[in-house]
Amino acid sequence: MKKWSVYLLLLAVIPVLSFGGLGGEDVGKLCPVQAVMIRRENDGLRIITDGGQSGWGEDVSSAMEDLKKTASANVFLDTADYLLLKPGTEVWLKELKHHLRPSCSVCYASGALDLVEAAAYLQIHQPSLTLTQYEAGQRDFSTLVYQEGRMALVRS
Repeated sequence: MKKWSVYLLLLAVIPVLSFGGLGGEDVGKLCPVQAVMIRRENDGLRIITDGGQSGWGEDVSSAMEDLKKTASANVFLDTADYLLLKPGTEVWLKELKHHLRPSCSVCYASGALDLVEAAAYLQIHQPSLTLTQYEAGQRDFSTLVYQEGRMALVRS
């Protein structure tokens, strides 16, 4: 019995000891994201973050690669709470779900939005659709409208 408890103890300690800085991510080089916008551009799409980074590509993978290549820090999309879509970009949602959290809220965006302001607004006025719900077949998109310096989340 003692022999097994020693083995179990070793198995429990090994993962803890292996976190000693090997292969980790330098936090100072990360650029967390709260809001991401997708828009059509030149026969492809542009991914824009609230940190000002952007990437273009003919598909999501190439746009993500461009985003990583041109960003001044490691863009960390796992922190994104909001995905804003310009009309006609929902065709890329299936690919985007691999880069964002399932609980990421999704809505359309209308007007020239500042993504930092949009994220702050959406924290109070939560969109009704998440990526998980979209994948399950729901399509009740809200639209974040920016007009004359004001925002409104219009539910369909």
